[in-house]
Amino acid sequence: MRHLTITPATQYLIRIDRGEEVVEQLTAFCRDNNIHSGSLHGIGASDKIELAHYSVKTKEYSRKTYTGEHEITNVTGVITDDKIHLHATIANSSFETAAGHLVAMQISGACEIRLFAGKEAIKRTYNDETGLELLDV
Repeated sequence: MRHLTITPATQYLIRIDRGEEVVEQLTAFCRDNNIHSGSLHGIGASDKIELAHYSVKTKEYSRKTYTGEHEITNVTGVITDDKIHLHATIANSSFETAAGHLVAMQISGACEIRLFAGKEAIKRTYNDETGLELLDV
């Protein structure tokens, strides 16, 4: 295990509105506010979601798109200088859930995010064994 201490800078409450795309909005927010490390979590409602599942064995993602009304029961992420890595759990009207790496999510109602920004810039480094860009700590 490796770790790095991040100095808390600022906490934000963010509302992403109907019709907006979550990954795009959070990426723009971090860029515009000079945020290069941190984490986030949130809830909301979406009508178009693309989730992915990564296979370490094949080093490839499989993807699935969900349409129709879904509750966002959780969106969680880690912010680094290079990208925002997000995962999400969603539920349909039958209370069936799906979860995975969040590729895209269009908001149908609203999305409320609490973002914790750090002062340090954190990078990612490609790892040959897993095929993933891992935290550079």
